[in-house]
Amino acid sequence: MFIYGRLLTKRSFGGIIFLTVIWSLLVFQVKVLKTDFGNFITAKRLSLGDIILLCFERSQFSHMSAFKVCKLVLDIKNLVFFPDKYHSVNNKLVAYTKAYMLYATNMQFKSELYIRFKLIQFVRLYMYDHGFLEVDTPIISSLPETAASVPFVTFHKALKKWMYLRISPELCLKQLLVSGFDAIFEIGKSFRNEFLSVRHYPEFTSFEFYKVGRNYLWGITFLVNLLQFLLLKLTALVNVATVKFDYFCKYGFDYLSLAEVIVKYTSFSMQQVLSINFMLLQLLEISFHCDLFKMTLTQLWLSYFENYIQAKVIYPTFVLYFPIQDSPLAKSKDMCVAERYELYISGVEVANGFTELNDAVEQQSRLMVQAARTLKPVNSVFIDSLMFGMPSATGCGIGIDRLLMVIFSKSNIRDVIVFPEIRG
Repeated sequence: MFIYGRLLTKRSFGGIIFLTVIWSLLVFQVKVLKTDFGNFITAKRLSLGDIILLCFERSQFSHMSAFKVCKLVLDIKNLVFFPDKYHSVNNKLVAYTKAYMLYATNMQFKSELYIRFKLIQFVRLYMYDHGFLEVDTPIISSLPETAASVPFVTFHKALKKWMYLRISPELCLKQLLVSGFDAIFEIGKSFRNEFLSVRHYPEFTSFEFYKVGRNYLWGITFLVNLLQFLLLKLTALVNVATVKFDYFCKYGFDYLSLAEVIVKYTSFSMQQVLSINFMLLQLLEISFHCDLFKMTLTQLWLSYFENYIQAKVIYPTFVLYFPIQDSPLAKSKDMCVAERYELYISGVEVANGFTELNDAVEQQSRLMVQAARTLKPVNSVFIDSLMFGMPSATGCGIGIDRLLMVIFSKSNIRDVIVFPEIRG
């Protein structure tokens, strides 16, 4: 059997040298005997971190499984410091700036990286099995999205105009619904040129799906089934001890409106929460902001939830019916709220979905109001596509990075980004 491996540890006992080798998700030990002169000389010259080519066979030694080397060849020398088992990569700066070193030496982080890639593969398998078509939409566009998020901007020399990295693939995906596609999804990168935090990163992996002829309730059911499928698949992987299943398996999912989730996590009664004066006073007691006086009751609920309740929502909870003013792309449920939901787990927003607004006139009106607030132009191509006609549909966006934060119980999103950037 031939394999390339990196030397993790080396122990010499006179006539025997034991080499611990790591490659992919395997950590195994081989022994080189002094009687095997050529391989023994090569083994003595090896340094930690060297990449070696091995031909070996399984053998037994002192009640433990080991491998006898048939051929040992040095492939390439490691020329820098190698963090052995006594000097592992504990410095966060090194872990973020030299992530390749962390993955090469730490099986826990390598297993988590492997699970990340497998998770995306399992998402694709589930969507294929349910008749969804994977599509590919542009990452760079000449039209900024109207959303409040700040895009990355660059100047295209050939086209001689400013271009924008997408905040979300949503508007392009809806144009594909206009084109006649029934069930579509996309997994890809989105970008926001904003502040950094333990839950925000400028580049993130998003998964969005859209289904014609369905509403937000169907989307919730579909998302629950998808998450349960993913967890079942992850349990079959190696090193699943790193995955936390308690959030999903023990307690199930909860479904609460904004008012109900505030009542559940505070001592307030529903009668109090339904009073605009009461909610305004609660927010003013904590911090004064003149914009609070312009908010509707549902907006006050949302503000209170985001600032003082969200972190308390540990087990999977679908928060339902957000203010129309904060849901410009969602269909209205009534005069105050939209048919929109967000999934929160461990205080982290994992998914956001709603019944899509397909009334072109109303959509243009809402985006113009938002454009006035964000000082960005309305995406005229999107509005024109709605005027051409988009069927009733539902859509949902899931943050892959945040879902992995929950699965691995990470408190910092950088710990699930493959090669993260840091300040400075």
